Amino acid sequence: MVTFRSFKIGFRLWLCFGLVILLNMIVGMIAVDKLIFMGKQIRDLYDHPYTVTMAAQEIKTDVMNMHRTIEYVVLADDCTRIEPAIAAVDDSEKSIYQNLETLKKLYLGNYKDIEQFEKEFASWKPIRDSVIRLTRTGEMDKAMDIARNVGPVKVQLINQDIDVIIAFAMNKAVQFVKSSNAALSQILNLLYLLFGFMVTCIVLFGFFSIRSITRPLNEAVNMARKVAEGNLDMTTYVRCRDEIGELTSAMMTTTDRMKSLHDSAMIDSLTGLYNRRYLYEYAEKVVAGVLRRRKAIGVVMCDLDYFKQVNDTYGHSTGDKVLREIADVIRKSVRESDIVIRFGGEEFLVVLPDIDDGESLSIAEKIRRNIEHLSIQIPDGVIRETMSLGTCEFPADSDTLWNCIQHADTALYRAKVAGRNRCIRIIRDLSKENQV
Repeated sequence: MVTFRSFKIGFRLWLCFGLVILLNMIVGMIAVDKLIFMGKQIRDLYDHPYTVTMAAQEIKTDVMNMHRTIEYVVLADDCTRIEPAIAAVDDSEKSIYQNLETLKKLYLGNYKDIEQFEKEFASWKPIRDSVIRLTRTGEMDKAMDIARNVGPVKVQLINQDIDVIIAFAMNKAVQFVKSSNAALSQILNLLYLLFGFMVTCIVLFGFFSIRSITRPLNEAVNMARKVAEGNLDMTTYVRCRDEIGELTSAMMTTTDRMKSLHDSAMIDSLTGLYNRRYLYEYAEKVVAGVLRRRKAIGVVMCDLDYFKQVNDTYGHSTGDKVLREIADVIRKSVRESDIVIRFGGEEFLVVLPDIDDGESLSIAEKIRRNIEHLSIQIPDGVIRETMSLGTCEFPADSDTLWNCIQHADTALYRAKVAGRNRCIRIIRDLSKENQV
């Protein structure tokens, strides 16, 4: 199954870095989109409410200027001042129609409002023309009557139509401001949310990335530390297939080989029994376990009688076969929990953990009898061997296991002196001994 930790460390780091960049790009694109929307709102605010209001206000101002100019035309006592005033009225009229075109393009309200204004403004033109014509013909009273009675009413109606347009534009401006504020609030909330999400993703990506690296790395370090301490009995599961997983797998292979070499160094190659090095390494553990269980350890030192004659008579290959047969008999004569060691040459040591007082002597006797009854077939006939054994028990007969081994060796020497093919136990008082 392909998992995140199946990829190489460099790829995982680049992947996390790419995801962070992708999240930043997504946040930026969303923010830009919202800002574009907000900019459009501001542009609409400018294009419609502001522009429409300004155009309407200018129309209203031009209308009032036209009305005042017409009154000025009626009141003018100098004919030379009439024509410039009429020209000013025409200029104001042109400005009004220009602003009216702007209203027609940008106004978002009911188009009938503009048509109503255009209709009222167009109906005012005959009135203006009548005042100007009467003024030019010298009918000042009629012109004044129209300018002061009919004109203001029409101007008031026109201004009412303009006020409707301005009111709509102002209301639209308020709506655009509210919409812009709402969009700005949404942008800020979205940015805060996306920023929090991005930070959370970065933290999670960082946590799992670091954890996927440090966890197997710590296991590899602990494994190396245990190996350095000499502990080769361990099992480590390779959690990933990256560089650290390859390192851990290589370390496990190396550890297995070291353990195999370590175990081989503690096994006698001829007999398959443990050698003296095994005793040196594990004696303390055996003693600690026995003392914790409040039991005793028996030590049996074994030595073949007249084994040199076998080598001298039949050769070393036959002597090796005899040693293998003897080792097999000793192994089968004791329990599986007992430790059988080839101590050197034709000498064997048996460590008996968790025995009762005096039991070591009976086990030694059992070994002696089995050896005595053993027949070893060789091409030249049959070889029979006997064995002398010395026993001692810890802590009953000695203070330490090593003293116990020394005492068992002393007992073995006494068995040899006493005539061989016998078992002797040394107890704490060396002046006393149990002999079978």
